[in-house]
Formats: sequence, structure tokens, C-alpha cells
Amino acid sequence: MATLKQSAEWKQLENDYNGVGSTIQIKDLFASDPERFNKY
Repeated sequence: MATLKQSAEWKQLENDYNGVGSTIQIKDLFASDPERFNKY
């Protein structure tokens, strides 16, 4: 069995993080959308 970091899902998370994820702050997402908590 492959380790977590070898999985396709992990690799996709890494790609997403390296794309835009490293510049996104959760607090900014909530500040820009006060109803965000209620949506999820």
C-alpha cells in the first residue's frame, strides 16, 4: 500500500497549494464572505 504522500489525492493537494493555496488565508475568505460559515 502506498503511503499518504504518495497518493494521487495528496499530489493534487500539493499542486493546489503550490498554485493558489499558499497565498490564501482562511481569515480573508471569511472576511470577504460573512455568510461563508453558513454555506459549509
